[in-house]
Amino acid sequence: MSQKIHAIFDAGAFRPLQPVDWPDGTRAEITAVSEAAPPTADAAAPFAIWPADYFEQTAGALAGENFERPPQGKLPQRNDW
Repeated sequence: MSQKIHAIFDAGAFRPLQPVDWPDGTRAEITAVSEAAPPTADAAAPFAIWPADYFEQTAGALAGENFERPPQGKLPQRNDW
């Protein structure tokens, strides 16, 4: 039996938002998908979704790191058509 049931997580348990016509003790598999909207930025505060000092903490964090790619060897040659 398969049925989509909307629920709310309350006091450590999922509580259905509509009546469910199943006998007590029926086992179910739950795949939870949060319907809460992620935070979004607005025109007045475009970086409001980032912690206040995020950019100050991360600016220059990778300074001095070695990002040189080592030699990758010889590439195979394809035949001309």
